[in-house]
Amino acid sequence: LYLVTKLDLDGAAEVFRMPRAVLDGGGGVTELAVRLPEVGRFVTGADISADGAKIAITTYANVYEWARPAGESIAQALQRPPVRRTSGTNAESIAYAPDGSSLYAVPEGRNASVYQHAAADRR
Repeated sequence: LYLVTKLDLDGAAEVFRMPRAVLDGGGGVTELAVRLPEVGRFVTGADISADGAKIAITTYANVYEWARPAGESIAQALQRPPVRRTSGTNAESIAYAPDGSSLYAVPEGRNASVYQHAAADRR
């Protein structure tokens, strides 16, 4: 499990890795995997495609995507420059479609619309 911070005092999102033992109830400590200064400090959502080949992080204004080749760790993938584009949705969440071809974003608020964006095709 990976956790992405929303507000870091230095203006960079941070990604923490949670050991499997924590999820299994055996305890453990999260550890900093990578800092993402290019993403900024207002992360609102993140997802990894079902096949593990794509990573998406959204802020209120932008969506950032990384390709993740087989055998590469999530931290390694996130150290490369992302594909960045304006989301246009003021998104509070993001999720890949089951086949990884699209991203779905939902803004905050009652009766909010679901926005569909084509996923970056960079592998």
